[in-house]
Amino acid sequence: MNAHRSPHVSHPWCAFTLPEVLTAVAVSAAVLVLLATFVGRSMNVLNSATARSETRQGTAAAADCLERDLARAMLESYSAADPTGASGSPALRSSMRFLVATPGADGLPGLTGTGHLLLFQAVPDGSPASAASAPPVVDGVDPAVATYAFYVAFARAPAAPTHASAEANPLRFRLMRVVIPPDLVSAYPPSDADSWLSASEMPRYTTAVADNVIALIVRPVEAGGTPETAPRDVTAAYLFDSLEGAEADPQSPTAHRLPPMLQITVVAIDEAAARRLDRGAETPPVEVTSALAGKFLNPAERDADIADMRRRLHGSGIHLTVRTLSIPLRESTWPR
Repeated sequence: MNAHRSPHVSHPWCAFTLPEVLTAVAVSAAVLVLLATFVGRSMNVLNSATARSETRQGTAAAADCLERDLARAMLESYSAADPTGASGSPALRSSMRFLVATPGADGLPGLTGTGHLLLFQAVPDGSPASAASAPPVVDGVDPAVATYAFYVAFARAPAAPTHASAEANPLRFRLMRVVIPPDLVSAYPPSDADSWLSASEMPRYTTAVADNVIALIVRPVEAGGTPETAPRDVTAAYLFDSLEGAEADPQSPTAHRLPPMLQITVVAIDEAAARRLDRGAETPPVEVTSALAGKFLNPAERDADIADMRRRLHGSGIHLTVRTLSIPLRESTWPR
């Protein structure tokens, strides 16, 4: 008896061929590469935007601090009761000082080439005293006022703990603020600021207002200008000293006077650029110092100096934030 056999049914394999697999792998790899590139670029854009936002916040904080302190700047000038000059005109006198100087020069702190150092006296923020209520000082320094100074340095943050490592407190360009409290102003008289501002004890009175600020440009100008017209400069070279020409006869127009207004520009780079330029050296990066060299000596060339500085730094892949503000000095008695 013959056994019943089922007919053989063949089942074809359901699989990809080698060319199909290779094609799929190639397409997947291309998609992954495109996706990684897109994500990488998106992260770079996000990081760049974040760094620029932080830089703008830093320059805004610096501008607010300058504006707040300068709103209270004073000299408390008074006319001498018995003018002794041959001109016969009453001479102004003051125990205070307003100074726009070159940082790093004549014993002053700060980094040469970073714009200007600014020094003045003001009633401390929050103090009940004011220029209107306090009597003028004829001899000595008003005990109600503090001395303020701003300048750019390449340094570590002065407020960091002494045990902080170099990595935790790296060298950076920083906008520094010195505040000598009222009870110590007599020990550090404004007239001798050139000598004591760099004294060894000054770090205890110094804080960093903003990091990565590479230039502070201070331009004394007359008030009453318009956005369409260039401001009229009070001095020919940015620099201003209320003590200069005070003993001349006749007195200098700037003697014992505040300028009517300051046009202040704060220039900063972002932290990403600062980290990239940090090579562990104790000296500031040449990309920045070379871009600043020879600039901000003539106020008539200010805009050209900023444009050339921006071009040079952008050529090194460094993005700039430039913030300019005009601050009227309320206590100014500048002749009109």
